[in-house]
Amino acid sequence: MEDYFYGLTTPVSKEEEKLIMKDCKNTGKMAENYICNILTELKIEYKKNMRIPVGNSYIIPDFYIPHLDLIFEVKSRGYNPPGTASEKIDNIPRKYSQIIETVGYSNTKVVVVFCAYEAINKKNLELVNPVSNYCKDFVSLCKKYNVIDFICVKDIYKYLDVTASLVLNPKPVIKWVGGKSKLKSVILQAFPKEYNNYFEPFIGGGAIGLSIKDTGLKYFSDINHNLINFYITVKNDCDLLIEELNTQGKYTNNKECFSLCRDVFNYNKDISTIEKSALFIYLNKCCFNGLYRENNSGIYNVPFGDMKNPTICDANQLKTLSNYLQNVDLKCCEYYDTEPKSGDFVYLDPPYHNTFTKYTKNVFEEQQQLELRDFCDKLNESGVKFLASNNDTEFINEIYKKYKITKVDTKYSVGGSRGKKQEVLISNY
Repeated sequence: MEDYFYGLTTPVSKEEEKLIMKDCKNTGKMAENYICNILTELKIEYKKNMRIPVGNSYIIPDFYIPHLDLIFEVKSRGYNPPGTASEKIDNIPRKYSQIIETVGYSNTKVVVVFCAYEAINKKNLELVNPVSNYCKDFVSLCKKYNVIDFICVKDIYKYLDVTASLVLNPKPVIKWVGGKSKLKSVILQAFPKEYNNYFEPFIGGGAIGLSIKDTGLKYFSDINHNLINFYITVKNDCDLLIEELNTQGKYTNNKECFSLCRDVFNYNKDISTIEKSALFIYLNKCCFNGLYRENNSGIYNVPFGDMKNPTICDANQLKTLSNYLQNVDLKCCEYYDTEPKSGDFVYLDPPYHNTFTKYTKNVFEEQQQLELRDFCDKLNESGVKFLASNNDTEFINEIYKKYKITKVDTKYSVGGSRGKKQEVLISNY
């Protein structure tokens, strides 16, 4: 019976299924209780039977997980005569396709959790036992609407254990020149196996820092006060920020609104930190190529980007980031004002040598690169592990020649220009 419930065995006939189902009542309820227990064990917040308005009616998913923006729909199909509710599982993709068209749920992912014998091969979207026409129709519809994922109830723990990393590890909310999303796996693999606390003094968009899982305290910092103000606002006042961003008609994707908001951002000193942060993310989403740039006077001067449909306020993404930042110390300061101790680890992603450096009005040229190298020397002498990213230039290779240097290939996109280049990872371990 247990093998049947978890999809580990498949009845060979309806008669055999009838025999098994005599002793296996309410498999759907069993599956729901099983999922509840796993969610509780993994400390994942969820809502049960929440109503989602769709038109003049409602859709009521079995489970909605806010931080993952994920819906679980439990399906248990014991043998039932054709035409019953259990038979019509092909209605699921039709029903849930309406959710992704609903305001606030455009990124929601729907996962069907099968118990009993409806185990699904996720790789090729084919049923393990695709014997009936409705099964084939169901798979076809899921492909069409592209809103459904499939798992068997026996795999729910593994699925949540992997997927729940999003609760702790959100994706970057803003774009940042030199962002490390494309090199994230390479950089994370280069991290030391063990360390105490984590420091990232050039946090930028946070692709690396936001991927850190099991560690001690985390310290994110940057010299850009608008960037750090944004992170602090997301951490402490996320709901107010979302409310501000949703102010009707205030943050619209057109050139006139963009120019007005940019002027307010640059010159109005009386706006609140909430509004300043809302302007920061709005400008980032609607500017040219997601570029943040300041002139020598510290004025943000990026033009309107004429993006087609930028997502200015992704409430779920902001809430996920806020949740993560609760365990992060945020500070606006120079990299040399951070205070790691022996056993700690520092990842350094400074403005690269011979490339874009106008993240703030401050310059970062060869003299500053030498000062950063001196800071790395101090870290090394203090027993602090460090990993630094930079351009693969003769100058950088020379000043860090006493450390381990690993060359990596990457693609870049700066100010509309794209290409390939080689970078280096520098470490003292």
